[in-house]
Amino acid sequence: MALSGIECPVIQWEDDNWRHFKQHVERMFTGPLKSRTEEQTTSDPELNARKEMIHSGWPSTIRQVPVPLKPSRPFRDELAVEDGIAMKSHRIIIPTVLQKEILTKLHAAHQGTEKTKLRTKTSVY
Repeated sequence: MALSGIECPVIQWEDDNWRHFKQHVERMFTGPLKSRTEEQTTSDPELNARKEMIHSGWPSTIRQVPVPLKPSRPFRDELAVEDGIAMKSHRIIIPTVLQKEILTKLHAAHQGTEKTKLRTKTSVY
């Protein structure tokens, strides 16, 4: 399940507010939170299965893909694992058990509700 299910326009990297938000996200995912995200990714059966599929390669037909991973197949080329954390493009896939905590921390950037939603969509999945 995605943390941010809203559609949004592309954010320009040159935007000072975006740069501030990106730095906030990068600071969040260091130390203990990064370790917990790695641990929870491994503990989450779906994320762990997705991680294994990324490493071993996706089957050539959708029929061969396990049912829980079928929704990921259309964007399988965007999936990666970096330091034990599942990624979709440049966005971190947040394990379900950490989603509330991460949203709270993202709100701590004090960008306002709409900007937080918009920027969450571009940094985490």
